[in-house]
Amino acid sequence: MFGTNKILKAVILLVVTLVAAPAFADGISLTTKVEKRLLVPSAEGEMQERFVPPSKVVPGDIVAYTISAKNDSAEPAEQVVITDPVPEHMQYVEGSAADNGARVLFSVDGGFRFDVAENLSVTTEDGFVRPATAGDYTHIRWVFADAIAPSAERAVRFFAQLQ
Repeated sequence: MFGTNKILKAVILLVVTLVAAPAFADGISLTTKVEKRLLVPSAEGEMQERFVPPSKVVPGDIVAYTISAKNDSAEPAEQVVITDPVPEHMQYVEGSAADNGARVLFSVDGGFRFDVAENLSVTTEDGFVRPATAGDYTHIRWVFADAIAPSAERAVRFFAQLQ
């Protein structure tokens, strides 16, 4: 089991060093924004989401990862694919992968194979095969069907919870 300080240091290191996820298209530059999700009451008493820089993250906190893909070339970027790992000590939050017009795929084997969530399974330590859950996902992949125009930018996002 990991101590809180060790996890916090790992998350801070991740926030400081996370630059971009791989994209499989020429002329695409990627940036990753990491923010902590807060729920705060509005004047009407309803809870609203706010996103702030993650100066401190503790177990149970939810972090938003937004990856922006910008086409820096003079031509449309075809077949853009963004792949991002679920950070260590974090668990993907089910249903949180915003697609922005892309097909969302997941991996449970370290990013070797990808498929839609309902097609994924894992083998337990005692040899049983069961459907994969959000806690099993190691990577998320977004596959854009449409080209990204020159100078245009598209963003995808997912949430993960610190364990």
